[in-house]
Amino acid sequence: MKADGGPHMQSDSSTRKTCTVCREIKPLSSFGYNRRQADGLNYECKVCACARSRRFRETHPERWKTIARTAQTRWKKNNPDHYKSPIEREKAALRSKRWYQSPEGRRKRQTYDSLEEVKAARARWAEENREHLRLQKRRSVCRKYGITIEQYEDLLTSQNAVCAICGQAETVANVSGTGWALSIDHDHNCCPQARRSCGKCVRGLLCDRCNRAIGAFSDSIPLIKNALEYLSRGKQHDAD
Repeated sequence: MKADGGPHMQSDSSTRKTCTVCREIKPLSSFGYNRRQADGLNYECKVCACARSRRFRETHPERWKTIARTAQTRWKKNNPDHYKSPIEREKAALRSKRWYQSPEGRRKRQTYDSLEEVKAARARWAEENREHLRLQKRRSVCRKYGITIEQYEDLLTSQNAVCAICGQAETVANVSGTGWALSIDHDHNCCPQARRSCGKCVRGLLCDRCNRAIGAFSDSIPLIKNALEYLSRGKQHDAD
């Protein structure tokens, strides 16, 4: 909304004011504070003030740095409670560390739950919500490889819940003592640099041992064939 009067004309409402630069009538909240003005507000709106400040900063960079340093020094002087020098901050951190290690600090920490109690509470929650945590972890892993939990379960059923290479169940146990879920194997040549698989290159489910084995061969069929021939030569030597 443009104003039709002079550059310093104000609108007839006490809640609006005319910017002297863009000549638009705007709410009072669109103007910054200026104690030199009669109404306590700046004569230009915040948008025009920012544009003018930006132009000045681009055309007079050195002068702008001087003004900024002066304003920062003045603020530090006028607000000593809100500013601490690097040395003062280091001294404050040292005092805090000393208090933390003092008898008073130890007594204060004892009013809160100890670390062992927190660990015990977390362990109890994990034991009560074991199935929820298992599904949550399974969902996260499936999302990484671009498949759903249902697709994982279908693969598991088609493989009779055993590794697709050795035909054995997972033998590696986690912290709780239960066996790990079979790992999702995919073609690394399809998604070599992506953090997630596209889902179309998933080949099957492997145990940790077989998954690490083909990973050590970099999914290279010639290398695996060379290893097979090497082992075959060793068998023939034993037979002789």
